[in-house]
Amino acid sequence: MTILSHLLLLALAASFVTPAAANTETPGIFSGKPMLLVVSGYSTSSVWPHILQKKIDRYFDNKRIIEVRSAVIASTPIARLMDVKSGKPKASWRRIEEAIASKGDRPVVVLAQQSLQWSFGPRRGAGIRNSADTQRIRIGSSVLHKYHDLLLRTGADHVILTTHVYKKEMEPEIYNERYALVEFARKDPNAFTAGPDVWAVTRNYYPLAYERDQVHLNSFGAEVVAQEWFEFLLQREEASIPGWSREQVTAAQELTIAQRKRFNARGTSKREKFVKPGQANR
Repeated sequence: MTILSHLLLLALAASFVTPAAANTETPGIFSGKPMLLVVSGYSTSSVWPHILQKKIDRYFDNKRIIEVRSAVIASTPIARLMDVKSGKPKASWRRIEEAIASKGDRPVVVLAQQSLQWSFGPRRGAGIRNSADTQRIRIGSSVLHKYHDLLLRTGADHVILTTHVYKKEMEPEIYNERYALVEFARKDPNAFTAGPDVWAVTRNYYPLAYERDQVHLNSFGAEVVAQEWFEFLLQREEASIPGWSREQVTAAQELTIAQRKRFNARGTSKREKFVKPGQANR
């Protein structure tokens, strides 16, 4: 392992394992005061914000103190939300503007689970090749910087930013996006916190947490990611994690396993139905 790689991994571990401290006062999400959480992401973030809302509501005895509002747009990573060179918003940014504008007199924190796909040229699969790919790491860091600044200019009070979930067909480029996040975090940006490591948790549960296309998260995968965010937000305020929240993950996992067993059993039954006489004994 190169010295650069070792340093990057150490920095990454520090930013993901313990919630990173921002250089301005971070709004207390679990203070009991009204707040708006806006989720920025794309198709792999289409479901978990709704699950996160339910978890937070239950935490507050089923009272809607915190609103989780989705600004997710399918097939729209950062490069399709803004011009990655100028930082100017594209038409799709309107969805984020509308979500943030709904805050009223509440503080708004953006939970950004995003990706650098298409940030390095016209080919989606082009990305950071490894920890020594300093040129693309700098480019990626610059893109994250512009994205973060645009969120603040749009009206966000704070941004919690993390990178993409595990994506087998685009690894290791998806994993390597974290090197750009670490590089950006080193600049000590205003109103910023590095978010949870959703790549690791979804990789750990692959393929069980994914749909049959092995790209999009299924209901269990969405539960896992929602829980990762829920625990991260609690831990950054040194609040305890309620046991019922982890029980929800276990229940979702058991349900998915049972569903797959039934599906596989039906498939086996159908294949046996069409076996020609005499073939079964061959």
